[in-house]
Amino acid sequence: MADYFEDPGDDMTEMVTSQKFHAALQMISSDIRAGSTLSEGMKKHQKIFSKVFVSLIAAGEKSGKLGKILLDLAAYEESSVKLKSKVKSASAYEHPQPHACFI
Repeated sequence: MADYFEDPGDDMTEMVTSQKFHAALQMISSDIRAGSTLSEGMKKHQKIFSKVFVSLIAAGEKSGKLGKILLDLAAYEESSVKLKSKVKSASAYEHPQPHACFI
């Protein structure tokens, strides 16, 4: 796993626009180089990574299926973003309001 974080110029931290997320990825990278697992590094950033997300990563590490877990989580996150976008755009349309008529 440490191989993924060896060269900061080549890793995903350079593609991130959020400064907080970028800093968290750099800290996780440092933790991995120091011997921690990915899940241990992520656990320190609970405002970014949920307990469920970290637990799934830990399960992937223990079972030897981290690659599959990461692909599944990426697919889930992508579909979640698409759904949120659809909900936002649907709620942007004006909803007709009932009007009371008095005679």
